[in-house]
Amino acid sequence: MANAELLMAAVGLMLAGAVVSRAAEFKVECDAPKEARLGATVKLVVKVTNLGKEAVVKEPLFDSRSIDFMVSFAGGRPSRYTKYHPRAGQPSTLQGQDLGKGKSISLSHEVVALKAGDWTVQPIFRGAAGDPVEGEKKTVRVLAEQDGAAEMLVNFDTQAGTIKARFWPEVAPATALHIAELVRSGYYDGLKFHRTIKGFMIQGGCPQGTGAGSPGYSIEAEFNQRQHVAGVFSMARGGDPYESQGKPPRPEFMNSAGSQFFLCDAAAPHLDGAYTAFGEVVEGLDVVHAIAAAPVEAAPNGKMEQPVKPVIMKKVTLVPAGM
Repeated sequence: MANAELLMAAVGLMLAGAVVSRAAEFKVECDAPKEARLGATVKLVVKVTNLGKEAVVKEPLFDSRSIDFMVSFAGGRPSRYTKYHPRAGQPSTLQGQDLGKGKSISLSHEVVALKAGDWTVQPIFRGAAGDPVEGEKKTVRVLAEQDGAAEMLVNFDTQAGTIKARFWPEVAPATALHIAELVRSGYYDGLKFHRTIKGFMIQGGCPQGTGAGSPGYSIEAEFNQRQHVAGVFSMARGGDPYESQGKPPRPEFMNSAGSQFFLCDAAAPHLDGAYTAFGEVVEGLDVVHAIAAAPVEAAPNGKMEQPVKPVIMKKVTLVPAGM
């Protein structure tokens, strides 16, 4: 028997032991604070209960269940925040937890209160079978600081100087929350701008420093109408060969962004509507220009885009506007 046939047989045996309720009914509840201060962490607690008749809702090998959040800011576009939605081929964060008859599972997650105003969150449970189950929408009002600060900025303390950028949660709320969470965790501290092209952009956020790394999962694209001009903060993703033929990227490329981002050194209209622009530089654009203008050498792909002396992001933090 061929290796592929052996693998499929093993998968069949494993799945044969799974009892998946296709008639199951689920209740999705969400607990969230009504108010939060700017910059605070907002704890979201989701509880999913199996109200169905079947005894087990569980997959022993491939756990395709997930808990997502639909998020929006100030009545702007809603987007799927995919913290609990694994990329294909990766284990679910639910990790095969039993959700049998009458049983519940609970998960908590924290997001950063990025901008003053009303944030709306709605949990969605995607089970092993059947349609997604929506939970109750919750609105969290983020209060401005007493000194008037109404938004959190990303502060890049780099070897070349300081760069500050604001988020655009009204157009890319899920991306803003995702990047803010990575910043808060210290993910970017010590990473470098590994790809720089004068007159185009500087790219960083790869944990390997090569352009091939990620946080271990990917997020969904939030393409929008914001133009890629100098200073725009946008997500890097995998390029689809079809795009050179004038076609839109396929989903596996469109939704391949993880932690890598770029800051535009100049206008790049060919990226408009095809990459997730989610913020802009408000201080330190001269630093962006300086990093982009530094000497480069040939990268492994042969292109002249690898900095001879890559600039390190010493510390990346969230700070209230005005600081």
